[in-house]
Amino acid sequence: MLRTRHLFCMTLLLTEVARAGSPTEVRAEGAYVRFQGDKRFDDMYAVSAVASGEFWGDPGQGHLTQVQASGSVIRSGAPSLYSPSQVISLERRGSVGFSQTVSQLTSFGMNLGFTSQSTSESKNSLSRWYAVRVGQWWNKATLLTEFEAMRTDSSMPARSYLDTDSRRVLTPDRVQGTRYSLNLTWLATPQTMLLGSASKIMAANRPDAISSSLEGRYFVNATATAIHFKAAAYEDSSDVGLVTDYGKISAREFEIQAHQHVNDQIILALVSRDHFEREDPRSAESDLLNRHSKMLQGRMRYRFVNGPLTDMVPELYFFVGQYNSLDSETKINHAGLGGTYVL
Repeated sequence: MLRTRHLFCMTLLLTEVARAGSPTEVRAEGAYVRFQGDKRFDDMYAVSAVASGEFWGDPGQGHLTQVQASGSVIRSGAPSLYSPSQVISLERRGSVGFSQTVSQLTSFGMNLGFTSQSTSESKNSLSRWYAVRVGQWWNKATLLTEFEAMRTDSSMPARSYLDTDSRRVLTPDRVQGTRYSLNLTWLATPQTMLLGSASKIMAANRPDAISSSLEGRYFVNATATAIHFKAAAYEDSSDVGLVTDYGKISAREFEIQAHQHVNDQIILALVSRDHFEREDPRSAESDLLNRHSKMLQGRMRYRFVNGPLTDMVPELYFFVGQYNSLDSETKINHAGLGGTYVL
């Protein structure tokens, strides 16, 4: 879902799934992020761990079982909206899953997990989810199609208030939802990868929605440069009811990245992202809301490795950037330092 919290999710990059390059692997990661805005600041601390392993079967024969578990804790602090005291927010995430390869071209898997959020000013919210996935390679193992179905069950504090048209809005304290997704990965050339996704999202507290994305990655051998581009869209496809805090959403997002391999140890990156969002309020007496935000970020990764490039080594990373809400003329600077240790 494309929402205004995309900045936080895309900035930390915390829970990257560990690739099964060895029979077992444990990846631990920590990060600190500071956002500096107009008369306010936010501090975020995060730690995460991912463990994966290959247990049964023979990858050479195409029969292989992989198991993965992950967990993360995120703590953030920001000034209260109504008082100078600080609001502390704590978020916990966990998941476990497995993937079974029944041939070298066919696989299926299952995942389940939870997200728990609490603040010093409100009650806890808890979201549980489970998903099943089926994948199939085609065209000489260059085209991967994956179908995924996800079910969510969330509980949160209910809210009741009068909207601008004096109609009472009552948000539910429990929400169930379903998402169906089709994902495509095409290995077009040894240097080119194209990815596409389309999803149907249904939930009890919001209109039905459709989301899609298209992503391309190209590696320039001559300069050891990787270029990524991505376009995503989100569209509510039914009417807004009196059980949601916001109106009908239409959003678009565009992103481009350039990753430069300086040597085996150092990778530099520049990321630019534009987010456009239009909200049609529930009340006819409210004005349309148009939002446009831009994020520019620079990154540096240092890998503790000599020899061929690989993602299976310890590393440190640093990023700095600026988030700019163009419609509200708000600028927020942010910087972070983190690391990954692979056992």
